[in-house]
Amino acid sequence: MKKSGFTLIELSIVLVIISLIVGGIVGGKALIQSAKLHQVSVYFNEFYIAVNNFKLQYDALPGDFNEAEDYWGANCVPGNSCNGNGDGVITGLSETLPFWKHLSLAEIWPNALTGDDGGSIAGFATPGENVPEGPLDQSGFIVAYNAWADTYPSYGKYGHNFQFASIVLGRDYLTGGALKPKEARIIDKKMDDGIADEGKVRPGYTREISGANTDCTGNAPIFSSSGSYNLDSNQNSCVLLFFWD
Repeated sequence: MKKSGFTLIELSIVLVIISLIVGGIVGGKALIQSAKLHQVSVYFNEFYIAVNNFKLQYDALPGDFNEAEDYWGANCVPGNSCNGNGDGVITGLSETLPFWKHLSLAEIWPNALTGDDGGSIAGFATPGENVPEGPLDQSGFIVAYNAWADTYPSYGKYGHNFQFASIVLGRDYLTGGALKPKEARIIDKKMDDGIADEGKVRPGYTREISGANTDCTGNAPIFSSSGSYNLDSNQNSCVLLFFWD
């Protein structure tokens, strides 16, 4: 009588099939993550194009535009003034949040964002509501102005920038690391030079609940004129900045 069961050949075939399935799942996840990282750079470029289109139309920066209410009414940001102060710099919540609203009202940026801080600092960074949502979990984008270019040479001469970060749990504030150092470097290398302390793409100051997070580069770039990406780290420790003027 012939014994039932798997032969070694049959078992080897099953193991090969299982390995292919597992490999396909892992490879698929890697492809999805790569697509999300690519989307970060796409957003940076789209924001930059949107700002320049706004400047061409209104001869001003969104958020800082001091004639916004003349164009879109006093209630374009409910409960708050819609106008910036027109000084050529986008600073403070009264301009960095209406920045996105101005782009939307001008029909330059398709996503309608409130332009409002929700009445408290906790409402400042709500991706998908008052700031654009990022492609990674709990991530989003803000616009900021670097006022420390002279004090901290590592940030160069640049001023305005877009920042990609994640929400710090317990604070609802976009200052947490959204990228692993190797992921941040991939985007940096694709858009710029791949060097942490040079060029228009750089890791930014990351603050978690426990304080400054320096794992992205081995030091906090805002306080140092040197530093390279900490490529052996697998922690989401990097905020990434794209300077555009």
